Amino acid sequence: MIAPLLKIPMRGKKDPRIAPRRRALKEVFELLLIHDAVPLEAMLASRTRPKQRENRQLVELFRGRLAEETREQMIKILRTTIQEHKARKAKTAMSRKDFERNLALAARYLSGVGGFGRSENHSQKALSKDWEVVPDFAPGGVHGPIKGQFDAMMELKENRDPSVALKAIVGNQKQWSMDCSQWVQAVTMNAMIDTMGGRAFDREMASRGRFHFRVQNSTANWRAVGWQRNRKKDPFQRLTSTNSGILEERGVGDLLRISPAGTRIALSTDFRDILKERKSVWTNENAVKIKALEYAAFGFRIKTPMSLKKLADAYALSVAKVLKKDITLVRRTIFVQSIEQFRLP
Repeated sequence: MIAPLLKIPMRGKKDPRIAPRRRALKEVFELLLIHDAVPLEAMLASRTRPKQRENRQLVELFRGRLAEETREQMIKILRTTIQEHKARKAKTAMSRKDFERNLALAARYLSGVGGFGRSENHSQKALSKDWEVVPDFAPGGVHGPIKGQFDAMMELKENRDPSVALKAIVGNQKQWSMDCSQWVQAVTMNAMIDTMGGRAFDREMASRGRFHFRVQNSTANWRAVGWQRNRKKDPFQRLTSTNSGILEERGVGDLLRISPAGTRIALSTDFRDILKERKSVWTNENAVKIKALEYAAFGFRIKTPMSLKKLADAYALSVAKVLKKDITLVRRTIFVQSIEQFRLP
């Protein structure tokens, strides 16, 4: 697998250089693993793996220099390539540690949003300066929700910078309402701005087209990969930007562990059909992963991140109050209904 992966020209099975070069390639990849620049398993993984784009950049740099070099020269070139790749990554990529820190800060300062409800329906006065409410006409496909899934969305007015408009929401949040999914996206978007800087964020968003703030799948929150199920006992179905319905063998614990900071998770209950009939806001509760074992959610007005268990307990209590059922019974029905990783810069 390794030689074809790098597309190294080989002249046939009888070429005496093949075995030595394969051994050299093995050492090359061992060095890569030591430097943690491009894990071999990630090289062979699907396009949805978080580091795939970075891996591809490194391979392209390395591939162009490999040619007919000796083992020593290959190792020397590899060291230089890794250094160049890290330098380029430092200039262009968002720092994940800074992003985690800014996620926690954004969740805290956005805990003062004035009301609970979709922004386009309940924040008309506040949004009128920078946003327009338009029909959510986006067709189904790579980046937009299925046509008709949501009746309206917010579209940024022309000649407005997304970073400025989003920061204006923070500064005027008492006049805004959001549902839990919009709040999760607002937190991740503000953390991106604080990590990348406003200009870099605006450039990235401009490359994605007209800026929209939707209930789900906003311009800054395109899905990279996600998982979904309808009942606690059901297996997860894996969802990507191009397909859906692939059965996932991994359980919820593994999926949460591999998901990076900024991932959206949605809790639900096996009583969700009853809650839907009553048009309750507690049919689902969305939260954002801040870092390992820590999550933040809007519905409970808690300013500090909490464990998933505490989040589930708070959600169960809210459901129990609506349904007037025993909290112990409701707690047993709570489950992670969906997990969504966003395509971060």
